Amino acid sequence: MNHSNHSPANPTTVYSRLNGIVATTASSDEAQIRQIMADLTASLRAKDIEKSMSHYAPRIRFFDVMHTQSIGLEACRRRTEEWFSSFNGPIAYDSFDLSITAADDVAFCHSLNQAAGTRVDGGKIESS
Repeated sequence: MNHSNHSPANPTTVYSRLNGIVATTASSDEAQIRQIMADLTASLRAKDIEKSMSHYAPRIRFFDVMHTQSIGLEACRRRTEEWFSSFNGPIAYDSFDLSITAADDVAFCHSLNQAAGTRVDGGKIESS
């Protein structure tokens, strides 16, 4: 996209054109991604499979703490359901050091994540 006609006052601000309206997206994209990640964290803590899956793309390639790769939303759903059912009670789940890079129509983020709880066999688990 050519932004030459819409030069921002602050050169670090990214602009995009949506339906003929020019809008600032750098901070709003980051805020939206932070909200998505907060919603995902809440859905994992609640073991809410529907809400958890709503945050993933249909062609997701997902790697979990057990170094298991799931390809596609249904495979990711099965693995997440399996993970949820391995806990007796709630999952303590937190994310740290969230880093976001967003530009135009693509964004990437990564973070350190920690899960803890009691397994169905009574053992305690804490991973990061």
